[in-house]
Amino acid sequence: YAMSLAGGTDEDVARTMALLVAILGDLALVLSNASQQSVFHHWRVPAPQPLFAPIAGVTVGLLALAIAVPALREIFQFGAPSLEQFALVAIVVIVAFVLLELLKLLPAVGRITGAIHA
Repeated sequence: YAMSLAGGTDEDVARTMALLVAILGDLALVLSNASQQSVFHHWRVPAPQPLFAPIAGVTVGLLALAIAVPALREIFQFGAPSLEQFALVAIVVIVAFVLLELLKLLPAVGRITGAIHA
């Protein structure tokens, strides 16, 4: 949020970007926590709980509505991010997910998650 504001981004757009990163990052965290093993161990995304997809879909859908519908955007004081700003949000979330998955490859973290038995 602060970096977006410092870069000259409109306050409403910066707020929208920060909320998108927080919520999409949380969804990525839930997906990462669905498996003790790293995605890079078996090269596949973990199978989340059955309700993850519908909950994530509704969450992303409601966020999209709040950003796309001008009346809702005004209520939530959101701004409409550009494609470049959406791409930046996606990059931040993907980098966070990858870092979490890379951490799982560390033996100490593997022991904590139960992926490596001592």
